[in-house]
Amino acid sequence: MTNKEKDIFTGTFKDGKREGKGKIEYKNGNTYEGDWKDGKPVGQGKFISREGLEVHGNWDDINFI
Repeated sequence: MTNKEKDIFTGTFKDGKREGKGKIEYKNGNTYEGDWKDGKPVGQGKFISREGLEVHGNWDDINFI
């Protein structure tokens, strides 16, 4: 599914929000793959910047914890 910002999300939805496992490819080239809850990255996931920097771990919304 593509949103208005032209980001591409592949994964599951619940009540119209990203939920469960999924991957988003942002228009700017960054990606996040992992757990989602209420439309936000929450739990285990991997962020990869467009420059190739990888951050693996736990997320709460967009914050690495």
